[in-house]
Amino acid sequence: MSQAVSQLVLPAASYVAVDGSSKAPELSSSSSSALLLPLGVLCEDSDSPKKTPREACDHIKHAVEALNDKNDGWYDELLPNHTIVTAVRSAGCGVEGLTRSAWLELQASLPGFTAVIGPDSSGDVEAVAGREWRASDGGRAVVISASSTAPTLSDESAYPNVARTLANDTQISAAIAALCVALGWDRVALIHDNT
Repeated sequence: MSQAVSQLVLPAASYVAVDGSSKAPELSSSSSSALLLPLGVLCEDSDSPKKTPREACDHIKHAVEALNDKNDGWYDELLPNHTIVTAVRSAGCGVEGLTRSAWLELQASLPGFTAVIGPDSSGDVEAVAGREWRASDGGRAVVISASSTAPTLSDESAYPNVARTLANDTQISAAIAALCVALGWDRVALIHDNT
């Protein structure tokens, strides 16, 4: 962990908790070695075509609260003497310029964030994780995406610091084909619904 992160001080006006409040968290320990871990969150905008914009943010909020609560019996030993500090901004599924704008807002409100959860769509991940754009804004944070499956994002030289929680479309289709061969299926129908 860098020295800059361990000395991160957030002015109350720039801190926005996942619950919408602006009260900065207290450190989880009185130890002088306690650290604030800045985490950006890019959730889909309320006008998202997926129609589930806040669900992912609610899951993240719950997980962060559980990790920060060192007295509830859930993951109390994980990240001792650390408090995760989040800032949440809206990103849209393919809304031109919204994800980059949200990224810049995260940088302004949560300086030095080391990771961001989201965005979900591959196009939005490409917008904020590409080498050229990252070089122009100086961002080095890891982008953690739960649903971006574009094979192009596997190019680590073009998209450094991208972590996905599922396989890309090429790997998924190869696995489906291998399953069909293994089970001797000669006819398969795939149904896709984009609602």
